Amino acid sequence: MMEKSTKNLLFPGIVTPERMRELYSLADIFLLPSYNELFPMTILEAASCDAPIMLRDLDLYKVILEGNYHATADKDEMKQSILEYQKNPDSLKELKEKAKKNFKRIF
Repeated sequence: MMEKSTKNLLFPGIVTPERMRELYSLADIFLLPSYNELFPMTILEAASCDAPIMLRDLDLYKVILEGNYHATADKDEMKQSILEYQKNPDSLKELKEKAKKNFKRIF
């Protein structure tokens, strides 16, 4: 997979907490396409860095994040949503504000 990756995809390996915050802060969107998760720390890490969050539409996320993320049904809907955010950056800013709400509410 790493040999076929695009130039804008980074596989950093293990990073320091400072570097991790820097990388999350650089993200245009945090995308977790998993179908089955408990509640990964990556979501909280992304929210703590104000990264806009896009996840699968799973009941678990609804309860914990209270709708402060973009829920999608599948990879096609994720792709379409990303394309829409490219066309309308203001709506991506709104999603970023929701990430801030998550972090402030949880912590």
